[in-house]
Amino acid sequence: MAVKNAMFDAMIELDRSKKYFTEEALRYIVMSHIGKLKTFGQFPNSGNSKSRLVFEFPYKRAKTREHTYRPDIASIQFNSISQRNLEVSEHILAIELKIKNNVDDIKKCRHYVSQKAGRMTFQLAICIVLPPKLSNGVISKIHAKEITTRGNSRILFCTVQKNDTGNKVPVVVWLT
Repeated sequence: MAVKNAMFDAMIELDRSKKYFTEEALRYIVMSHIGKLKTFGQFPNSGNSKSRLVFEFPYKRAKTREHTYRPDIASIQFNSISQRNLEVSEHILAIELKIKNNVDDIKKCRHYVSQKAGRMTFQLAICIVLPPKLSNGVISKIHAKEITTRGNSRILFCTVQKNDTGNKVPVVVWLT
C-alpha cells in the first residue's frame, strides 16, 4: 500500500512540476512512504533498528560480471543495531526507479532477488516506472508477458496508466 500511496503522490507532483519532475523527486517520495512503514527501516534512519533504508546502495554482481548496480533505494540488514558493517548476505528490499519506460531496471531487479547473481541477495525487489507521457489501457506490451498471479513472485512492478475514463491510476503487479 505504501508503494501505491507513493505513486499517487508522485503523480500529483509530476502534474504540478511537469518537465521539472526528476527521478530524485520520485526517489524522495518513495523513500518517505517506505520509511513510514518502519518494516524496512525508517527514513531518516534513527539507529534503533537492524534494518536501514539507504539511497544508491552498491550491489556488486557476481565476480564474473564487470558492473556494479546501485539500487535507487535499499533496505539493508545488520546483525545488530550497533554494527556499522554488513555481515548479512540477504537483505530485505531493493527498489529501482525510472521516469521513463526502461526494461533494464526489471533485469536489475531479477539480479537483486537471484541467489546466483551477486555477493548478496534481496528478499524483494520493486521496479517503479513513472513515465511522463501515459498510455491508455493495459500495461505496455514490454511488461505484459511477465505478469503473474502466482503468490511466489519476488518482483513487484509499479507504473501509472490511464484507465477507461482517462484518469491516471497506479498499476501494481507481480512479475515472473
